[in-house]
Amino acid sequence: MMKRLKNLFIFSGLLLLVNCDNNNTAGEAIDFQNRLVEVVNTNDYSGNQSIAFGELTTFKWDSVHIFGPYTPSDIIFKRLGFRWDKVEDLSIQSDEINNLLVFTRQNKLVEYVEYPRYKGDFINLDLPQTFSVEEANFVIKEEYYGSQKWLFFYPKIKN
Repeated sequence: MMKRLKNLFIFSGLLLLVNCDNNNTAGEAIDFQNRLVEVVNTNDYSGNQSIAFGELTTFKWDSVHIFGPYTPSDIIFKRLGFRWDKVEDLSIQSDEINNLLVFTRQNKLVEYVEYPRYKGDFINLDLPQTFSVEEANFVIKEEYYGSQKWLFFYPKIKN
């Protein structure tokens, strides 16, 4: 019985180590995504309300890189300036449901979010694009995409 319990603790510890990824603290990424969705849902979609990513994040970053669906890994690596093997496992490699937002600091991965396009799409930004914390201010507009109304993010133009 004690040996079984000891093995269970060892296995649990190993599982915890394997699931701890220093390059992504999923809780903070999920918090950012939830905050963004909340702001989008309460937006009037007129293009007058600004959405500042720096105000929605709880982690430190200096750039956000935004990639659209089907962006090839080599384009992502080139834009980021480093190889990131997890890209191969993300949905943007195989479907058009999400955009990928990658937050970096000093050219190192901090967080990433696969953001659902139906909750606000970045596709009209001529992706991929990179924005600093100061530049990552967006407005969201409701426009027709084919015959459906769709939400699109646009960079906020400074006055």
